[in-house]
Amino acid sequence: MPSPDPLVTVILPTFDHVDTLRCSIPTALAQTHANLELLVVCDGSPPAAHAIVAEFAVIDDRVRPFHFPKGPRNGEAHRHRLLLDEARGEWVFYLGDDDLWLPDHVERLLAWLLAEGANFGCCQPCWIMPGADVAAHRWVVDLAHPWYREELLAGRNRVPLNCGAHSMALYRALAHGWRTTPAGTPTDLYMWQQILKHSDCVATSAPWTTVIGVPASQRAAMDPAARLAELEAWSPVTDPAIRERFLRAAQSADAGLLAHARYEAEYTIALRVVDGQQRHVERAEAERDQAIAARDELARSLERQSAELRTIYASRGWRALERLRRLAGRR
Repeated sequence: MPSPDPLVTVILPTFDHVDTLRCSIPTALAQTHANLELLVVCDGSPPAAHAIVAEFAVIDDRVRPFHFPKGPRNGEAHRHRLLLDEARGEWVFYLGDDDLWLPDHVERLLAWLLAEGANFGCCQPCWIMPGADVAAHRWVVDLAHPWYREELLAGRNRVPLNCGAHSMALYRALAHGWRTTPAGTPTDLYMWQQILKHSDCVATSAPWTTVIGVPASQRAAMDPAARLAELEAWSPVTDPAIRERFLRAAQSADAGLLAHARYEAEYTIALRVVDGQQRHVERAEAERDQAIAARDELARSLERQSAELRTIYASRGWRALERLRRLAGRR
């Protein structure tokens, strides 16, 4: 029997964003599902980041900081070590150090996972573009649909780190867990691929958005103060009205997002079928054209040979030879 109020382990990896932690950490601590622990994985982070995490650990004993030297790539091995040796939760959620959760993210996604009988899932991804007021961008994803699982396994991610969650039991059943990601592959995608390949994985997607992504990759030119100010402006902890502002920007009716995802999957599958049929027609037409060309070349060759034979037959030498053969045949 699953626990009615399971402990959730939140993994928050950080390297050098520092001040953005002042916004991301509070959105984890403000969750309506309060039975959680926040493991902050400092992967070679500077002392200033350590100080910020320590401030929160003093205020709230659910915050557990762990400081490591900088590991390869994004310090994935540190996450693995903590999940095996330190984490106490039945479920694992992830939060980026410059991303935000709405207050009911854990509660709603956990309830969805339990209701669906799933051990891996996500909410719908959504992020704010630089300088945006109410405009938000999103992908749609339905991990219960084979097409989306195939997309991830093929290297096309739809599940940012801050949207994903899985059971601890599933994680402990994996062959490797978090490990150094090959160059050119997103770290979160590499993890999700491993989970999806496991025979025990039951995947699902909730039909709503409860995360606010503020991607650093889109803000390379922003200085730390500007980044912090932007996060504060969007944080539901700073201003509860942000929730309504964000939801208006990020999503239509809840059911509409999942319907959109399924429509996209079926539409893309149909396009691939049509494309495959078109390529088959093109191959057949090419083979037909080659056969016609071969037939025409053979007809021309036969015509040339026939002309040569006619020329030989019309020559005096040919007629004399034929006469000698006839005379020889009478003897």
